[in-house]
Amino acid sequence: MSRCLTSITICCLFLGAWTARGEETPSLANFVLRIPETGEQKSPVITAIRVQPNGNLVVAAGDNHDVLVWNTETGKLVHRLEGHTDWVRALDVSANGQLLVTAGHDRRLIFWDLPTGREKRRIEKLPHVIENVQFNHAGDKLAAAVFESQLRVYSVTSGELEFQLDCPCRDTRAVAFSPFDNLLVAGGRNGKVRVWNMESGDQVHEYAPHGRRIRDITFDRTGRYVITCGDDRSIKTLDLESDQLRTLPLVSGKVFALSLVGDHLLATGGSDNKITIWNLDEGRVEQTLTGHTGSIAVLSCDDGVLASGSFDTTVRIWRLDEHGRVRRTTNSRPVRERTPQ
Repeated sequence: MSRCLTSITICCLFLGAWTARGEETPSLANFVLRIPETGEQKSPVITAIRVQPNGNLVVAAGDNHDVLVWNTETGKLVHRLEGHTDWVRALDVSANGQLLVTAGHDRRLIFWDLPTGREKRRIEKLPHVIENVQFNHAGDKLAAAVFESQLRVYSVTSGELEFQLDCPCRDTRAVAFSPFDNLLVAGGRNGKVRVWNMESGDQVHEYAPHGRRIRDITFDRTGRYVITCGDDRSIKTLDLESDQLRTLPLVSGKVFALSLVGDHLLATGGSDNKITIWNLDEGRVEQTLTGHTGSIAVLSCDDGVLASGSFDTTVRIWRLDEHGRVRRTTNSRPVRERTPQ
């Protein structure tokens, strides 16, 4: 889920029929980054990524034990964070850009000071592997989707478990807080989404937008719309006020990730190895970014910097303009892959 939450004009968001138009435009990323091989271990597939809000860092991890932090302006490695003993499946950065949390198959949550790369705290021995983590926007709560029937919400300050919420299914991997932190949504394998009130902890809504697994979920900036994607190749938007559910045109593969990237713009990626930039007002494709040679598992954007992580073991950094197109300069040179030593 992304924190690149830019304004969407509510009055015209869903007017007119949604159609798939626009041509595929091969577009080179500004940087291609790869976690290096270590000994007999090959470079990992990338399954977690986050662009630092209001900063110049990107954090990525995958099916090894390391978490790497790069500078998005230079492509240089800033930190290699060690502390996990198994696959790092999830991570998030607080809205102020200072606190990083990482989690995965070793059933531990590790909190890091992102600018320095120093470990601050860890929560050990959760009951099952951790599939997703999300800070709320105030930065005082953390939601953790564990492979069980309940969603856990922790106090960031104390590390204590504040409460548990009954999930729509055992395998829940998509989690998001609303922009004002009053709502929390989650979805998973059975295609259902559940919405809770964060003040009371009560369930306030449940709906089934997908026939198969939900892979990612986010809110628009107003908190009125919930956007989901999944294995049924569809992208859905629910108006929480009217209960109206809208569907973007089907894409050519499963949709694993989504991120708001600009005014009225949404980026999605999945098993077709492409990033699709959608115009949400008109429901059409603005541009398709190519370059990955494996499924795109994760997307994250902040302030026009879009990061994509893939099964091809690379992270790509794309600098987008207000139209969702890759920025070019007269001095642009062909992209080169950077592998930290």
